[in-house]
Amino acid sequence: MALDYKKNPDMSPVLLKTRNNINGNITHAGGVFWKVTDTDYKMIRLWITEGAKDN
Repeated sequence: MALDYKKNPDMSPVLLKTRNNINGNITHAGGVFWKVTDTDYKMIRLWITEGAKDN
């Protein structure tokens, strides 16, 4: 069963692993992919809050 990240999308591994964590540390070996202010980050975050439907 998948975890429900709708109420706290920032904890989704898709978002969490690709940005700096709260301490400013990188949480993924590949480095930081985006910032929370980036349009792509915001769109994926919105998609998660809507239930991450396959559409």
